[in-house]
Amino acid sequence: MTVILTCLVSFFFDAVLIQFMRNRIYLLVCLFCFSCGQKEGTNDQSSEINQDTAVEMDTVVIHPTSVSEIKEAYAVIFSKLESGLLDSISLKYDCYGERSGTITYFTDGGKLSMVKHDYNEYDHYSAVDQYFVSDSTVFFVHQTNVSWSFVSVNAAGEGVTQDNFTEKRMYVVDKNPILCLEKKYTIRSDRPDTINRDHIPNDEVECQSVEPVLRDFDRLVAFKNSPDQDCLEK
Repeated sequence: MTVILTCLVSFFFDAVLIQFMRNRIYLLVCLFCFSCGQKEGTNDQSSEINQDTAVEMDTVVIHPTSVSEIKEAYAVIFSKLESGLLDSISLKYDCYGERSGTITYFTDGGKLSMVKHDYNEYDHYSAVDQYFVSDSTVFFVHQTNVSWSFVSVNAAGEGVTQDNFTEKRMYVVDKNPILCLEKKYTIRSDRPDTINRDHIPNDEVECQSVEPVLRDFDRLVAFKNSPDQDCLEK
């Protein structure tokens, strides 16, 4: 009888111990799962923060205040222009056969991003002026002027001409130029491939008044809604 009682007591304690171990294992499993769930949630949140940061880094600088910010804003507009993502409208004018040109207005979501003025005067001068705009304010201007002339006659009796290029770049902050660059080069009709304009360095020059440039820009913007679009007066 004593032996039987001893066995029963031993069996009872073994069962309790087994149940206790099962509870411990279950508790550890729950804690492990909860810990994994917390880690996964943290990673997801970190991913969302990184995505938000990426969006902010890609945001266009509305009012660029330095050369680096101007370059960044310019790059965004130029990339959209090259990709055909900007809406555009072009207007042509002719001032009595003496001066004629085409004005193209580029917009992004209804807001003006760039104005391009391609024009010529008489037969020996042409120019392309590009105004990059953010929030209705000009922040970068690129002007290319070309004048040409005869220089010689080749062996075949054909006239040889040369195009004299002048490129000007102006970085503008709050209607004040902060950096001005310029480069000049000549391309002859008998040697058109000897010059790569992209490889010609710009020289930093003293900035002139930006007021004439901004006045030209204002005239181009006003011309779009002008009742008389036959001639763009200077």
